Amino acid sequence: MKKSPMKAAVRAGFLICLMVLLAWSGFASDREERNPTKTPGVLTPQPPKRFEAGPALLPKAALLDWLARQGAPDGGPKPWLRVPVWIHFKDAHRLAIKEARLAAREGQADTLRLSLDDSAMGISLMDQLRQLCPSSATGCGVWLEGTWGKLLPLGPEPDASQVDVWTLAVRRVHALIAPEEAATARVFVEAR
Repeated sequence: MKKSPMKAAVRAGFLICLMVLLAWSGFASDREERNPTKTPGVLTPQPPKRFEAGPALLPKAALLDWLARQGAPDGGPKPWLRVPVWIHFKDAHRLAIKEARLAAREGQADTLRLSLDDSAMGISLMDQLRQLCPSSATGCGVWLEGTWGKLLPLGPEPDASQVDVWTLAVRRVHALIAPEEAATARVFVEAR
């Protein structure tokens, strides 16, 4: 009796799927053996960070001086900050940010203008803001976590007197700023 080519193809496909499934199950158990301490990495999320109170948002000069000192200690990683940011969208469609300020409420005077670098985030900042901010609002206040300055600085840092817009490398959107938090909002720094 002659075998049909269709049956042979189905049988071969089934055998390939079975081999892939067996290989994958071996890989999954091997993965546990390669990371027995469950150290954070690609497969394990970072543990939540603890933050302690930093300076108030005003006066601006004192805040900038404090932020400038938040560099990487001994060449290590920069400390994470949790900061209140007021975001204005460009239009009602909320496809882009018109302006971001280090402020807890709209119209807060003498605040720092920010450029938000979300290149280290898996889900873009805009996507998260569209989900978090009320749909009828043209802006909203959020707590953002990240590091001060560019994620990958190219060249020397400019003189602070020449900077009009400061960079925050955003790593995580924490939450909306609650109305009761707006009056006393401040910068928080990662506890070490």
